[in-house]
Amino acid sequence: MKPTAYPTINALLHSLLAQIQDVFGDKLVGVYLYGSLVWGDFDYEISDIDLLAVLSSDVNEDELSAL
Repeated sequence: MKPTAYPTINALLHSLLAQIQDVFGDKLVGVYLYGSLVWGDFDYEISDIDLLAVLSSDVNEDELSAL
């Protein structure tokens, strides 16, 4: 994942990516960052972080619980 301008956000994204990879393994096709953080109007105090995880098949109950 390409770093953002925010070191603390980068650390959070790195942690989230590692956890998502642990849960889904090879089933994980990609994780995509979108929204204000990508578009350039992110406000550290109020903005959320938008992620999209693409999988090769549906999420099962065990995976959902692990998240």
